[in-house]
Amino acid sequence: MEILILVDNKASPRFRAEHGFSVLVRMRQRSILFDTGAGAALSHNASVLGVGRDEIQVVVLSHGHYDHTGGLTWWEGEVSPTLYLSPYALQSRYSVRAGQARPIGMPAEARAWVNSLPPDRVVWTTEPHMIEEGCWVTGPISRSPHEDTGGPYFLDEEGRFPDPMLEDQAMWVETEEGLVVISGCAHAGIVSTLEYVIRVAGASKIRAVIGGFHLAHASVARLTYTAEHLARLGVHTLVPCHCTGEDAVSFLSRSLEGRVVTGEVGFRLSF
Repeated sequence: MEILILVDNKASPRFRAEHGFSVLVRMRQRSILFDTGAGAALSHNASVLGVGRDEIQVVVLSHGHYDHTGGLTWWEGEVSPTLYLSPYALQSRYSVRAGQARPIGMPAEARAWVNSLPPDRVVWTTEPHMIEEGCWVTGPISRSPHEDTGGPYFLDEEGRFPDPMLEDQAMWVETEEGLVVISGCAHAGIVSTLEYVIRVAGASKIRAVIGGFHLAHASVARLTYTAEHLARLGVHTLVPCHCTGEDAVSFLSRSLEGRVVTGEVGFRLSF
């Protein structure tokens, strides 16, 4: 099994960086794209890395924000992959700061593409679902009150109805070395995500975690809580990307010495 980052906030000059996230997971039977970035970088980076649309049989969306769903339009006019997503991922949603609303949901073009798919190409994930032997999508993740994963996220432009992002989901792959967990933004909390995966998978060992950890604006108390629990869970390798935040990456690197490897476009993990 190989994991290859196609979209991230960090990239060397030959790639395009953008605020978004996407990884390709090459399994025995098929290739799975987890998230698609915001849309501008996926096609270019995939081309540089030698990844074609026809290689990808499955797309999993972690949640409905634009920076994870915008790249869906890559398949317009092409044979569509099977799409795994929550029904909530299609909701309109906004970031509201100082009374100013900005739409941050799935772009209209991507939503139209999803709605055009035949029913047999869409899997609505309302519970854990096996994609293939040894590879699962979590469905909605149980949350801990100790992780404040909120933000200026709302379901309306007036900022009256907070968006709990109930659809947030992750993916895990079973390897001989332990579970490999892939997170989009961890809006459910990265510790809650890992604890949920361990419970549902019936496993005890996490080999690696890769993706966004949603810690860019976390307090020192939350960073400390996160580092302590990642150590308690015995995570061997952490690859923070996208929305984790530079300060959080530095904190985790100091707290979990030798376990943190910063991700960027083109980064590979093999198991």
